Amino acid sequence: MDATWNMLAELLRARITKRRISVTSLCLASRGPVTSALRRVERLLRDGLITYTLDPKDRRRKYVELTNDGANRMQTAVRGVAQRWSASEPPRMP
Repeated sequence: MDATWNMLAELLRARITKRRISVTSLCLASRGPVTSALRRVERLLRDGLITYTLDPKDRRRKYVELTNDGANRMQTAVRGVAQRWSASEPPRMP
């Protein structure tokens, strides 16, 4: 799986379940090196797909969430994958 997809999927899941995701948790969700995940976070921020807020109790912690554009794009992507799966023939058992 792609690390960026893993991160975006986790953020979509968090949005749907109304959970907050810290940058640290998002890096773990990437299932890759933290340094690579942090670069991906920066790229997603630059592209306007995610945003972050500081934890008011501990300003060292950042919470990340999908922007409306990011959520719309992810939902479109998930729907597209689901449509392709439902349109394809089920695998045959040997």
